[in-house]
Amino acid sequence: MEFHVVYISDDNFASKLGTSLLSMFEHNLDLQIVVHILDMGIDALNKKRLQRLCANYSAKCIWYEAVDIKIQLEKMKLHMPVENNSIATLGRLFLPEILPSDIDKVLYLDCDTIIEGHLKDLAKLKLDCALGVVKDVNYSFFKKRPELNGINDYFNAGVILINMEQYRLTMGVQNLKEYIKKDYLFADQDILNIIFKNNKKILSPIYNSVNRVRMVSPSCLLRWMGENEGELYSIKELMEAHTSPIIIHYTSSVLGRPWEINCIDPKVSTWRNVYSRSPWSEEKLTMKQLSKSNKIGRMLYRILPERMFCAIDYAFAKKKCSNL
Repeated sequence: MEFHVVYISDDNFASKLGTSLLSMFEHNLDLQIVVHILDMGIDALNKKRLQRLCANYSAKCIWYEAVDIKIQLEKMKLHMPVENNSIATLGRLFLPEILPSDIDKVLYLDCDTIIEGHLKDLAKLKLDCALGVVKDVNYSFFKKRPELNGINDYFNAGVILINMEQYRLTMGVQNLKEYIKKDYLFADQDILNIIFKNNKKILSPIYNSVNRVRMVSPSCLLRWMGENEGELYSIKELMEAHTSPIIIHYTSSVLGRPWEINCIDPKVSTWRNVYSRSPWSEEKLTMKQLSKSNKIGRMLYRILPERMFCAIDYAFAKKKCSNL
């Protein structure tokens, strides 16, 4: 049985895409993976590296020219207020137009992911709704913004299992241009949450273990996010995502990201170990220039008890949110 996986990337994230791919292949040798890449400007060298990587693991690699979509979106001069929003991620909204109609199910992955386990359960899962998603681990007040109209179980769009038939049916009746023009804080993630608010299945957080899950203990995490146990996930579920994730998602945070030399993410070595075996291993990591608030945040994370750090961070984030 073929298992379809889709990535979207420009040249800036080609090496991250390749690192994610390599980790997936290494942990899923017995899975017949078909890789779909929406190309938003990957150069010839990186494209060749990605093709060779797929060939080394006998995986099909299908390319889709998506530069025109990127140009159209750039011309719209979109308001993208959050650091890790990008034009490329908006390509998720156009998957029904781009992917072949005979694909029943596909796993969408952000390029900043590492696969640490087998994906067989996702490959076997029969979705009776449009999306299989993981709840977003974010401050409760971010999820209660007026423009979200009281959505329950707001999800992170970095890992999405998609029932393509239902996805096409739902997206086909939407006026995407009108959605895209609006100033959503989390861009297409907000749009997807609004469109699919009643058409999704909640998956275990092991399939999208974001930075906050790694930063503190599960009980402290719930207090930090302003959630009660069960509203987000149970302590047991969060502990599994903390200690034994299947998919690690390196979302933007005060700790930095693993391709930055000064990153202090608890799972930074996991990404770099895979990267060191990739075709991009000779390329130097970058140095992130830290803002004053970043420097203070990192210092507090290092020296304060986790409860105190979380309380201060929560207050700072709430004030920042009120100014958006």
